[in-house]
Amino acid sequence: MKHKIILFFFLIACACKGFAQTDSLSKQDSNKVVVVTYDGKEFIGKILSDDGREILMLTDLTGKIFIKKENVKKIVKVTDAEIVNNEYVEESPFTTRYAFTNNALPIKKGQNYAMWNLFGPEVHFAVTSKLNLGVMSTWLFSPIAVAAKYTFSKEGAKVYASAGTLLGTSGWINSKGFGGLHWLSLTKGNRKNNITISGGWGYMSSQRTLYVPGEYVSGSIPTIKASMLSGPLFSASGIVQIGSKTSFVFDNMLLLPQGTFSEVKYIYPLNPNNVSTIIKNNTRTSSYMLIMAGMRFKKTDFQSIQVCLAMLNYFVPEGANATIPLPMITWFRRF
Repeated sequence: MKHKIILFFFLIACACKGFAQTDSLSKQDSNKVVVVTYDGKEFIGKILSDDGREILMLTDLTGKIFIKKENVKKIVKVTDAEIVNNEYVEESPFTTRYAFTNNALPIKKGQNYAMWNLFGPEVHFAVTSKLNLGVMSTWLFSPIAVAAKYTFSKEGAKVYASAGTLLGTSGWINSKGFGGLHWLSLTKGNRKNNITISGGWGYMSSQRTLYVPGEYVSGSIPTIKASMLSGPLFSASGIVQIGSKTSFVFDNMLLLPQGTFSEVKYIYPLNPNNVSTIIKNNTRTSSYMLIMAGMRFKKTDFQSIQVCLAMLNYFVPEGANATIPLPMITWFRRF
């Protein structure tokens, strides 16, 4: 019995010591900071003292150092998860976006951003903590589209879920063209490192009138060509932080649309009042694979630049296949 009592108190003492160590570690972690100076240097560690003129700091790399307060730009509390290769990794407002697609994470209030590349500009902003809106176009402002995304999950969730939609028109280039894209996304990870799987449905319709010179009195044969593409789409994308200012981004997208093409010819014989038509219809199924990979470089807290190498693979059962390289350089700007 005596041995059992001694063992019992020994276990309690060990447990109390363990809790004390855990509490001490948690306090130590909560006291870890990053001191950023005006010349761009960052010091990671604990502040031992602050007399108003100088900070005595115990850094993780060089030990104890003194830093003049007049040189300090900011002091940020951090955790071990925010330190990569002994460098502080600050959360970026642009990690809701990959090379082409986005993820289920919402844009935070005050972290609205604009982005532009060789093809055109985009603007995305937070309406609420879960609802985001955006506008995108080409440099010719045609076509133009609006986007919306709603995130169902709360901040800090293990898996984020969202629903998105994209509606657009071909604009002044083709006033009768329109299209849409609707999808669901699941994202695993945080704002620095995450991976997303998405699935949805897309469609695009266009119609144009051509005037082909003919040998008739009217001098032309008007032709109306119409097409409708629709089908499922899937994507797998992600971003990985590999340094304090560098991330690896990849984006893969598969579209499997089925197209219906119609052609109506209005023929004007010698008598302009005698109008006849020729109608042709055909249907085909094609596939598009977009593969993108690149690097994102953070310049400041408000700017980043992204360089990607992309390949668009196009396949039609009839044999019209092609691979098109699409290098992209994208600039991000927070506002």
